[in-house]
Amino acid sequence: MNLSTEGAGDMDPAILAQPDLVPGTFQSALRKTEDQTERYLAATANPTVDVFAHPVCRMYDRRVGLRADWARVVAAAAAAGVARDLDCTVARQDLPADLPRLARDSGAWFSIGTDAHAIGELDFMPIGLGSAAMAGIAPDRILNFHSVEEMRAWVAERRARRAAS
Repeated sequence: MNLSTEGAGDMDPAILAQPDLVPGTFQSALRKTEDQTERYLAATANPTVDVFAHPVCRMYDRRVGLRADWARVVAAAAAAGVARDLDCTVARQDLPADLPRLARDSGAWFSIGTDAHAIGELDFMPIGLGSAAMAGIAPDRILNFHSVEEMRAWVAERRARRAAS
């Protein structure tokens, strides 16, 4: 789901209650040079987002990615139970090397995703696995390493917590 600069989603929350997992990310205003911390905090507060996909929004030779107070952003995401995506796309390698460690230390959950736009891009999964291993992220904190039932239970629990708050 696309998240606006104010953190709002572009889909009906009633529809978003149906999928097993809802990834959200910024798809616009990706070349801003000023600090985007408040934008990230607003997106993290969006109750429909389970995983924040390619969070830095960088792409080699196209854009450097957004700047933020990453310690605040990852702490807020961990507190809200929003998993961080380790994007495997060669052009992204998002999260940068230091951010998975910071997120790990905050108690965050992770998801490893290829962001594949073509079948061959599914082969990029080892990049995300390597990123997780280099950051010392325990497999039990990575949604991909859980069964479908465990992942659904994680989503149900985090959505119930968000609804209660």
